[in-house]
Amino acid sequence: MASGVERHEEVLARLYVREVADVPVILHDTPDLTGVHDYDLFRDGQVEALEVSIWADKEQMEAEVLQRDLYRRGTKFPSLHRHWEVQVLPSARLKQLGGKLIPHLQSLENHGINFLDCNNASMAADPNVSNMVTPLRRLGVLHVRSFIRDGHVGMVNITPGASRAVSFIADDALSMIETHVTSSYTSDILQKLRRSGRTRLHVFLWADRAGCPTPYWNLGDLFQSLPTREPDFPSMLTDLWCVGASGGWLWEKMRGWRTVPAPYTALSAISEEESSLLRSLHAQRR
Repeated sequence: MASGVERHEEVLARLYVREVADVPVILHDTPDLTGVHDYDLFRDGQVEALEVSIWADKEQMEAEVLQRDLYRRGTKFPSLHRHWEVQVLPSARLKQLGGKLIPHLQSLENHGINFLDCNNASMAADPNVSNMVTPLRRLGVLHVRSFIRDGHVGMVNITPGASRAVSFIADDALSMIETHVTSSYTSDILQKLRRSGRTRLHVFLWADRAGCPTPYWNLGDLFQSLPTREPDFPSMLTDLWCVGASGGWLWEKMRGWRTVPAPYTALSAISEEESSLLRSLHAQRR
């Protein structure tokens, strides 16, 4: 939080925790304070600390930025007439990929090739496509596929592949959450909570579609079961909220794991003023 001004995910977390936990949640990180947690929770005569963060993945965010850039640029290429799905290696240099990829996709369209697996030996040996495979491999492309979709002509979706394959096991998703919370990129999450001196400490992760590892933003619908173990965090942390558009998980040290509802359900009773604030902040992020 910067200068006491709440961001979209912070307002959402404040209202969400208030409604789901049924406790007052008050802003703590005011302009006159620095390096402190975001909110105070008041429960049973005690004050608890809450810190909010977006569950973001650096590589995924770079891919999203590139994807938006490719869409804008793709509409300027009249020879790109299809919707392309491109899967790349984790090591692919995403920032440099955009300007070099479009000509290859145009070439594939010109040759009537709608699918190309750069790791398929027999496909790579085909004289009709072999001269296209090598440059795509150099760019870190695993495979490309195209199709016709109304309203999406010229769109290029890029997704990480190989070692970044998605797991649908809840414990694997928890491992990614642990990495996010304890990484150097977000190390201040635990530092702020530790400095609060409170006995009950909450982390709220908003699984934002724009930056969360795909498709974990759909956490509430994606998994058939909850994690089978406690989060591997410092013992001081007592509560972990991980919530996306379709709901999510809550871990409480004294109770274990449980599911929590989607925001549109949990926030159905908030005031029109609060609803308007959320809509306004969400619009500013676009």
